[in-house]
Amino acid sequence: NNDIVRIAWHTFQFIEDINGELEKTAYTLDS
Repeated sequence: NNDIVRIAWHTFQFIEDINGELEKTAYTLDS
């Protein structure tokens, strides 16, 4: 059960990182 939580956490962090990169890219393209 801990593996599921750990995988979910890493997946969440991965998505957050991608969202952050996309926001930086969009901001750069916009300016």
